[in-house]
Amino acid sequence: MRVYGTVSAVLLGLLLYSAVFPFISPLMERIAPVVWRCQYRAFTGEPCPFCGLSGDMRRFLATGRTEGSANPAFGSLLALFAGELILRASFTWAYFRLKSLCCP
Repeated sequence: MRVYGTVSAVLLGLLLYSAVFPFISPLMERIAPVVWRCQYRAFTGEPCPFCGLSGDMRRFLATGRTEGSANPAFGSLLALFAGELILRASFTWAYFRLKSLCCP
């Protein structure tokens, strides 16, 4: 059971990083433009399946709308992300809360 708590906490951390990523991305583009680019697009010349998600998330957080997204799957991915974030945070909190109550 100890492994579940560790994995759950790591996944929650990755989800929280994903939520902050759209705000970090423009800054990183200015600091390191050569490194901070879509490597798939640089290699193939085609947009990757995730191209536009950071901008779409920034636009959603600013306006609250998903219309006009660069990535057509953004609305579905946003719903999955929000559901996973809520459930993962709840399960992680419950796991550590129960563990502290049960085991001194």
